[in-house]
Amino acid sequence: VNTNKIIEKANQIQFIKNFNKNLSVEDIIQFNSMMDDGCKINNNAFGFFNNQITHKQKGKYDNFILKDTNNFFNELKKESFVVGHNRLTTNGSEDNNNNNHPFENSQFILCHNGILNNYLQLKKENNLKYEIETDSYVILELITKFYNENNKNIIKTIQNTTEKLQGSFSIMLYNKETKLLYYFRNGYTDFYFCLVRRKDETILLGSTSKSNFDELYINKFMIFKEKNFIKK
Repeated sequence: VNTNKIIEKANQIQFIKNFNKNLSVEDIIQFNSMMDDGCKINNNAFGFFNNQITHKQKGKYDNFILKDTNNFFNELKKESFVVGHNRLTTNGSEDNNNNNHPFENSQFILCHNGILNNYLQLKKENNLKYEIETDSYVILELITKFYNENNKNIIKTIQNTTEKLQGSFSIMLYNKETKLLYYFRNGYTDFYFCLVRRKDETILLGSTSKSNFDELYINKFMIFKEKNFIKK
């Protein structure tokens, strides 16, 4: 049994980007729908981020953005994108919120779907000092380390990092300094993008599960598997 293919279902990443303006009410409702679909199995914790907000907490998503009391709905309208994560715990208890996604430091924010087989080895070999138990966190540490060693060359940094990883990974990485968002994965995980054109707007949706696009709030859309849509 290929455990990497099983574990890709353990988490889901959701994404929406409006290329023409900040997120609309319709965009946020769409994102909420994708997050709610993603929490049917992946219900131990959830989180989301953009350039203004990073939020994560234990428990099932359950239409959180539509009914929360923290005004996240209005805050999300101040940016043109949002990335979300539905978590099913594999290592690192969700009771400690530091173990949940997204992970953040002064330079980057990261969400990861998959499981790394050598994260403890990487932590030791690179003399990384942290208490977070989730395997995913070592990716953020390595990205930061190589980024600063590579004179902030992000492409070389991603290459250096992924060459070290053993296991499955599908990653959304946000660079706070350049305000650019990157997606990269290996062959053990799937990710789908849905390009939507609505009136004078172009919107990009992304999800670990293509079924999360089944109920779009926009009538005309096309679905592309990531490998056919994103240039390597």
